[in-house]
Amino acid sequence: MKIFNLYIKDDKVEVTQLGKFNWWAFGFTYVWAFFQGLYLVAWVDFLILCFLGFFVNVLISDPDMHMITWLSISLINRCVFGFYGNYWKTHKLVQRGYAPAEDVKAKSAKLAIRSHMATYNQ
Repeated sequence: MKIFNLYIKDDKVEVTQLGKFNWWAFGFTYVWAFFQGLYLVAWVDFLILCFLGFFVNVLISDPDMHMITWLSISLINRCVFGFYGNYWKTHKLVQRGYAPAEDVKAKSAKLAIRSHMATYNQ
Protein backbone atom coordinates (compact mmCIF):
# COMPACT_ATOMS: atom_id res chain seq x y z
CA MET A 1 0.00 0.00 0.00
CA LYS A 2 1.13 3.51 -0.84
CA ILE A 3 0.19 6.78 0.81
CA PHE A 4 -1.31 9.35 -1.55
CA ASN A 5 -1.85 13.04 -0.80
CA LEU A 6 -5.19 14.31 -2.12
CA TYR A 7 -5.81 17.92 -3.10
CA ILE A 8 -9.30 19.27 -3.77
CA LYS A 9 -10.69 22.29 -5.60
CA ASP A 10 -14.45 22.44 -6.09
CA ASP A 11 -15.27 18.89 -7.28
CA LYS A 12 -11.84 18.16 -8.75
CA VAL A 13 -9.43 15.82 -6.95
CA GLU A 14 -5.71 15.62 -7.73
CA VAL A 15 -3.23 13.11 -6.30
CA THR A 16 0.46 13.40 -5.41
CA GLN A 17 2.97 11.39 -3.42
CA LEU A 18 5.24 13.79 -1.58
CA GLY A 19 8.63 12.41 -0.64
CA LYS A 20 8.49 9.68 -3.28
CA PHE A 21 10.56 9.32 -6.43
CA ASN A 22 8.43 10.01 -9.52
CA TRP A 23 9.30 7.47 -12.20
CA TRP A 24 7.04 9.17 -14.77
CA ALA A 25 8.92 12.44 -14.32
CA PHE A 26 12.24 10.57 -14.53
CA GLY A 27 11.31 8.77 -17.75
CA PHE A 28 9.40 11.48 -19.60
CA THR A 29 10.87 14.71 -18.22
CA TYR A 30 9.48 17.38 -20.57
CA VAL A 31 6.36 15.51 -21.64
CA TRP A 32 5.48 14.84 -17.99
CA ALA A 33 6.14 18.47 -17.00
CA PHE A 34 3.96 19.87 -19.78
CA PHE A 35 1.09 17.47 -18.98
CA GLN A 36 1.29 18.54 -15.32
CA GLY A 37 1.17 22.22 -16.28
CA LEU A 38 4.76 22.84 -15.17
CA TYR A 39 5.61 24.92 -18.22
CA LEU A 40 8.17 27.16 -16.54
CA VAL A 41 10.06 24.18 -15.07
CA ALA A 42 10.15 22.48 -18.47
CA TRP A 43 11.32 25.57 -20.36
CA VAL A 44 13.97 26.56 -17.82
CA ASP A 45 15.32 23.02 -17.78
CA PHE A 46 15.30 22.91 -21.58
CA LEU A 47 17.26 26.17 -21.77
CA ILE A 48 19.79 24.96 -19.18
CA LEU A 49 20.31 21.75 -21.16
CA CYS A 50 20.77 23.73 -24.38
CA PHE A 51 23.32 25.95 -22.64
CA LEU A 52 25.18 22.93 -21.22
CA GLY A 53 24.99 21.14 -24.56
CA PHE A 54 26.61 24.10 -26.27
CA PHE A 55 29.50 24.10 -23.81
CA VAL A 56 29.94 20.33 -24.04
CA ASN A 57 30.22 20.66 -27.82
CA VAL A 58 32.69 23.54 -27.57
CA LEU A 59 34.88 22.29 -24.73
CA ILE A 60 35.08 18.55 -25.40
CA SER A 61 36.53 17.36 -28.69
CA ASP A 62 36.90 13.62 -27.96
CA PRO A 63 33.70 11.89 -29.24
CA ASP A 64 33.71 9.23 -26.50
CA MET A 65 34.16 11.77 -23.73
CA HIS A 66 31.51 13.97 -25.35
CA MET A 67 29.00 11.10 -25.22
CA ILE A 68 29.85 10.17 -21.62
CA THR A 69 29.54 13.80 -20.49
CA TRP A 70 26.22 14.28 -22.25
CA LEU A 71 24.80 11.01 -20.85
CA SER A 72 25.91 12.05 -17.36
CA ILE A 73 24.21 15.43 -17.70
CA SER A 74 21.07 13.74 -18.99
CA LEU A 75 21.00 11.25 -16.11
CA ILE A 76 21.47 14.01 -13.54
CA ASN A 77 18.67 15.99 -15.20
CA ARG A 78 16.33 12.99 -15.08
CA CYS A 79 17.17 12.35 -11.42
CA VAL A 80 16.33 15.96 -10.56
CA PHE A 81 12.94 15.56 -12.24
CA GLY A 82 12.38 12.23 -10.48
CA PHE A 83 13.22 13.54 -7.02
CA TYR A 84 11.55 16.96 -7.31
CA GLY A 85 8.65 16.15 -9.66
CA ASN A 86 6.06 15.49 -6.97
CA TYR A 87 7.13 18.58 -5.04
CA TRP A 88 6.76 20.75 -8.17
CA LYS A 89 3.36 19.21 -8.92
CA THR A 90 2.12 19.80 -5.35
CA HIS A 91 3.38 23.38 -5.39
CA LYS A 92 1.56 24.01 -8.68
CA LEU A 93 -1.68 22.55 -7.29
CA VAL A 94 -1.53 24.87 -4.28
CA GLN A 95 -0.88 27.83 -6.61
CA ARG A 96 -3.98 26.88 -8.61
CA GLY A 97 -6.10 27.00 -5.44
CA TYR A 98 -6.23 23.32 -4.53
CA ALA A 99 -6.40 22.60 -0.81
CA PRO A 100 -4.88 19.56 0.90
CA ALA A 101 -7.69 17.17 1.76
CA GLU A 102 -6.33 13.99 3.27
CA ASP A 103 -3.75 11.25 2.97
CA VAL A 104 -5.14 7.96 1.70
CA LYS A 105 -3.58 4.49 1.74
CA ALA A 106 -4.25 2.69 -1.52
CA LYS A 107 -2.58 0.55 -4.19
CA SER A 108 -2.90 3.21 -6.90
CA ALA A 109 -3.83 6.85 -7.40
CA LYS A 110 -7.18 5.91 -8.97
CA LEU A 111 -8.08 3.75 -5.98
CA ALA A 112 -7.10 6.58 -3.64
CA ILE A 113 -9.52 8.92 -5.43
CA ARG A 114 -12.27 6.27 -5.37
CA SER A 115 -11.73 5.73 -1.65
CA HIS A 116 -11.95 9.45 -0.99
CA MET A 117 -15.09 9.81 -3.12
CA ALA A 118 -16.74 6.86 -1.40
CA THR A 119 -16.24 8.41 2.04
CA TYR A 120 -17.03 11.92 0.78
CA ASN A 121 -20.32 10.92 -0.89
CA GLN A 122 -21.66 9.09 2.17
